[in-house]
Amino acid sequence: MVHLTVALAAAWIAFSVQIRIEEEHLGRMHGAAYGSYRTVASSWFDLSKGSHRILLG
Repeated sequence: MVHLTVALAAAWIAFSVQIRIEEEHLGRMHGAAYGSYRTVASSWFDLSKGSHRILLG
């Protein structure tokens, strides 16, 4: 069980880092248009607004 917990934590960290890298790249590539999009679109996990559920749309 400990191995599964460690594996899940490692996967969470890896996905979080990858998503951040991709979002930064999209910001550099598309500039203000991507910034505007981010204000209306939810993240993969929207934890910034107090929501702790997976957003599917």
